[in-house]
Amino acid sequence: MTARDTITVLLTPAADVTREGASLLARVRESDPEAPVRIVALGRAPEAVSADLVVPRDRLTRVLHAVGGDAISRRLADSPAGRLLNSLGPMHPGRVAWRSLRGSRQVRELLGRTRLLVAADDDSALPAWKAVRAGLVPEARFDPAAARVLASGSGV
Repeated sequence: MTARDTITVLLTPAADVTREGASLLARVRESDPEAPVRIVALGRAPEAVSADLVVPRDRLTRVLHAVGGDAISRRLADSPAGRLLNSLGPMHPGRVAWRSLRGSRQVRELLGRTRLLVAADDDSALPAWKAVRAGLVPEARFDPAAARVLASGSGV
């Protein structure tokens, strides 16, 4: 096995991991029996999934939450202009995930062993893309449909 032999799956708290999603993750594990599959969950793992690593929110996100950043973000989400502002702001779920993942030594070590990063939900697509752009991983799949291709065995 090479130094980059791991398949890593990213999940955020918004991940809709139902029984179907849990079986998808099982198929990802079976798609390449030689490659270890690691599941990284941000904040908390969905009930249907056993995460290998759970990454807490970063300090900035905790501070913004304490001063009402979540409430402001939810309020802005009611209008198209507000959703645009949210997408550019620090409380955007993808930005929160990237800051938290980037700040974790354990995640950086895991990404150093990762050959394929799978973003299993919409909010984990931004951190997966940024990880490729930063050179932390050589390849990423950015959505649940890509994860299904991976699980079918034709994407690895």
